[in-house]
Amino acid sequence: MTTQLNTELKDLLTTSDRISFENMTQEQFAVKLAAQRLRTTPSPKKRLKRNDGIRARDSTTDTVVYKPTHDQYYRIFINDILSNIRSGGTDYCFKWYQVKELLRFHKHTLICKMVRESMSARDIYFKVSLPNDWRKIEKNIIPEQ
Repeated sequence: MTTQLNTELKDLLTTSDRISFENMTQEQFAVKLAAQRLRTTPSPKKRLKRNDGIRARDSTTDTVVYKPTHDQYYRIFINDILSNIRSGGTDYCFKWYQVKELLRFHKHTLICKMVRESMSARDIYFKVSLPNDWRKIEKNIIPEQ
């Protein structure tokens, strides 16, 4: 590893999660992704699982109704991406924290490219996929317990 790359890696490890992708090159993004892989703790689960929606009493009918939360919509979104990429497809994330969430499930095998449609930060998104032999790779990296 070159000294410059080592310095960039140390800088990226110490920066906050709020990074500007506007002026970032693909090489800098690759370093940022590698640094995030080092920081990520893998999840033992196959899917993102958290609390379900909330139950509330409907004031008009006085019955208990189920109301999905924003977190539940987020969980469905992440699990849908996981399902798509595990079946060999490609999917898209629009925020860095979503990529970080996916890294919890595929720390060593997630392929992520930053796509820039213009110089605006609003026009940047992330294309994510897995290699065809991701199961074999993960099995060799993470022994079954």
